[in-house]
Amino acid sequence: MTIITAIIPIFNSEKYLHKCLDSIRNQTFKDFEVILIDDGSSDGSLAICEKYTALDSRFRTIHINNNGVSHARNIGLDNVNGKVVTFIDSDDYVEPQLFETYITTFETNQDIDAVKVGYFHDFNLSPKIVTCTKDNIFEDKSDLFKYLEEIQYYSFVWNVCLKADKLNGLRFNEEINWLEDHIFCYQYYLSCYKVAVLSSPLYHYIVNSDTETLSNVKNPDIIAKAMTLEYELKKLLNAGKYKEIEKQIVLNYCHNVHRMVDVLYRWGSDAKSRKKLSKIHLLENQLIYKEEQIFFNTRLPFFFRDMILKVLYFIRRKKQ
Repeated sequence: MTIITAIIPIFNSEKYLHKCLDSIRNQTFKDFEVILIDDGSSDGSLAICEKYTALDSRFRTIHINNNGVSHARNIGLDNVNGKVVTFIDSDDYVEPQLFETYITTFETNQDIDAVKVGYFHDFNLSPKIVTCTKDNIFEDKSDLFKYLEEIQYYSFVWNVCLKADKLNGLRFNEEINWLEDHIFCYQYYLSCYKVAVLSSPLYHYIVNSDTETLSNVKNPDIIAKAMTLEYELKKLLNAGKYKEIEKQIVLNYCHNVHRMVDVLYRWGSDAKSRKKLSKIHLLENQLIYKEEQIFFNTRLPFFFRDMILKVLYFIRRKKQ
């Protein structure tokens, strides 16, 4: 049985893919498999995947029709042979000691269910190192969540390694393409006994001009679903233990509600969608922006609320 499986979803990544895959072939720990999921690329990505598959028997290529990163990662999870699983984005690369660090940590403490590492945030040739002062092991989920937020490790899926037999059928939510990695990790953490958080920065997270950002999420239904799932899972992890964190969870939810309303009117969604989402049940009744205060004001008929916001956003576009 293979020790570690790396799942790499790929979509039109030919500019970065060689560096990513070479960094994996150069790992000091050699007992691994790499599952390359080509998600219907239209550039030369598939050819690169097939080249590495022919070159190195530890690499496997699965070609699928384009269906999004969550579906691609789930296909990878369905084909795992390793005892532990990690995810790497196709435009990133990793340090040679990454896999060895993961495996050594698991072997040192059999009760550990996940290992998180630091990373290099590479943006415009000015890398920022995101790390903590020392290695830690957490049993308390609230302590873990608080610490990950404070040191900016967050719950990215690409700087964590998980036990395959602990997944218990857990998969990425294919109905959303925003916060899906955080939601997946939150769900996994809830089932963990211990999580190791290491100080070593071993992953290079590359921010490219063509990398998807939060501002590119223009589907208000996806935002509504994702923000609700994220909020509920964060509340479960914190379990009311840290009041400051609780406030941040609520504030983040409020910001996401604002993002949803902004998308509804900035990007010209249809009236049916606007009306439907104006009726959603808000998890925290704290509307901190005037747009939401108008949008969710049930004392006014939806027609008037909708008209006010359309005029407001029309004026803003004219001023830009």
